[in-house]
Amino acid sequence: MFDITVYQFSRAWGLPNASPFCMKLEGYLKLGGLPYKVVDQNDPRKGPKSKVPYVKIDRQLMGDSEQIYDYLHSHQAIDLDEPLSAHQKAVHHAMRSMCEESLYFVMLYSRWMDDANWEQVRDTLFASMPKLIRPMITTQIRKKIQADLVGQGMGRHNQAEVYSIGAKHIEALGQYLGEQAWFGGEQAVKLDVVAVSYLANILNPPIETPLKETVKKWPNLVSFTDRALKDIYGA
Repeated sequence: MFDITVYQFSRAWGLPNASPFCMKLEGYLKLGGLPYKVVDQNDPRKGPKSKVPYVKIDRQLMGDSEQIYDYLHSHQAIDLDEPLSAHQKAVHHAMRSMCEESLYFVMLYSRWMDDANWEQVRDTLFASMPKLIRPMITTQIRKKIQADLVGQGMGRHNQAEVYSIGAKHIEALGQYLGEQAWFGGEQAVKLDVVAVSYLANILNPPIETPLKETVKKWPNLVSFTDRALKDIYGA
């Protein structure tokens, strides 16, 4: 059995984590039945890839949530997609990539570029920072993330275009889930963990966006989110 310590952002908004990647990694470990400890780490620069989450597994530091899963899988510690066929695994890989390589940046836009939400984001995610220096430091961080979004491409679109991209991803998730309880059918698999990590981070924070309104139009996704938070995270 591995000795696993997870380093991740402090919890916020009543979510397992306000970072979908941190929430995903913890969900993988919970669903896989692997014991672990959590250490709050709000400085990503401390990680081996200058990002969170990262882990210490038997004294070895390791970054990137998916590479951490692959390491555990290669050591036969976890296999959440075991029930799936090869075809299903291919489709699920594409769906997870849609969430992590595009929907993530729509969500990031809603928090860091949409002025209507910035004050709530700043005062929640940086609540531990002294109020005297919070505006200056968070403005610098915001500018960097906005520049990153422009470099990635999402930040080059106007607001309506960004949320239109997000709506298509939400529709794809809603259509694919259909009337199933889980994306894995009768049981939760990796895609269920990834999907709830994004859907909960869109639905639960007190941030009103067109993206949240789109999710609310899919009752199956709303009920799935509630079920996954309860059954996977015990929330």
